[in-house]
Amino acid sequence: MKILIAFFTAIIIATIAQPVFADKKNKYDPYSVNKNTERLEMLLLINGIKNTYECAIPGTDRGTVTATCHDHDVIDLKTNRIIGSAVDATADVDQIDAGLVATGTTFFKLKNGSFVIRARGTIQPVLYGDPVLNGSPVTHIAGIFPQAGDNHVLSGTGVYKNATGTFSLLGAIDLSNSAEGQAAFNCIYKINLTLNKNH
Repeated sequence: MKILIAFFTAIIIATIAQPVFADKKNKYDPYSVNKNTERLEMLLLINGIKNTYECAIPGTDRGTVTATCHDHDVIDLKTNRIIGSAVDATADVDQIDAGLVATGTTFFKLKNGSFVIRARGTIQPVLYGDPVLNGSPVTHIAGIFPQAGDNHVLSGTGVYKNATGTFSLLGAIDLSNSAEGQAAFNCIYKINLTLNKNH
């Protein structure tokens, strides 16, 4: 448990040490790529014990158009305020030994628009101890990290129209009741977007 807590603490500190611009006004980063674009960095949390359900998603590389989904409030970790809602969806799951590889699609609906991001990542069983986070056991750790040349943004509206960018995800998950359609999530998204001001 100490190892898991130290792991998440180190990631959060390293991330918060950089400028974050996901406040309630959705301000743009003042360091623009050029006069027509702005950079935006967000550090967001989705958490809670959720019932899962089937929902529609944009087609994956495999042609999958339905996924296992769950609804969340979106918490800005800079202000610790709820700034919107999200639907997180998991599809195209492959088992590799004790772990899983899956495609994650997340629909964010925020004050000034919405956007959809997608990437493929790893879900790995916890290998030591019996950790608990926010009152729920942690059975699995999830991770998504960008690779060179990635664009994880599928679509956007409002200020996020025509946005591009990447995200990374670190998650502590309880899948002990997944057969009953319930799971607990504590997932941190570090999202880096380039916004088109001329959308």
